[in-house]
Amino acid sequence: MPVVGMWALLVAGLAVSLLAILAIVGSALPRTHVITRRLTVSKPPGHVWVVIADLGGQLTWRSSLQGVSKVSDPGGRDSEVGEVWREVARRRPIDLKTVEATPPTDRAPGRLVREVATEGLPFRGRWECEVGPAPGGLGSVVTLTERGEVASPVFRAINRLLVGQAWGIETYLRDLARRLGEPARPW
Repeated sequence: MPVVGMWALLVAGLAVSLLAILAIVGSALPRTHVITRRLTVSKPPGHVWVVIADLGGQLTWRSSLQGVSKVSDPGGRDSEVGEVWREVARRRPIDLKTVEATPPTDRAPGRLVREVATEGLPFRGRWECEVGPAPGGLGSVVTLTERGEVASPVFRAINRLLVGQAWGIETYLRDLARRLGEPARPW
């Protein structure tokens, strides 16, 4: 066998072995996960809400976004609920449906919930964002929770071991802090 053929066979064998190891490790990991991170900022909840609820405007401050556009608006002009927005990150479009959008009041935190609406992805889930007053009433606490499910054992292993399950929400909160002119404090 020529040397090039042996190298090709070795590389192919290593690739198959790596996939097998990832599949075995991923099979031992849970399909679902819940991750929560918090960010405290000096801006009041209403100000923070305006920034996060402007889904079309997030392209200007979210570092992972390459594009964002509204796909549908069944809720009408007075409600964000039911809107579907397409976000393009890493050249992959993902449709996200707004299932709850309640601005903060003096009595309750605001809540924005968006879930993956694109079919056929190796994952699904939702982001739940709450914006309420910080302890002592000065500023806001933004609580972002990801409830996800990753069906493929290989993708579970990659997500957990190589990418980091919290990467998406931590990047979002760092970008939000930067947009608000605040330092991103540890979660």
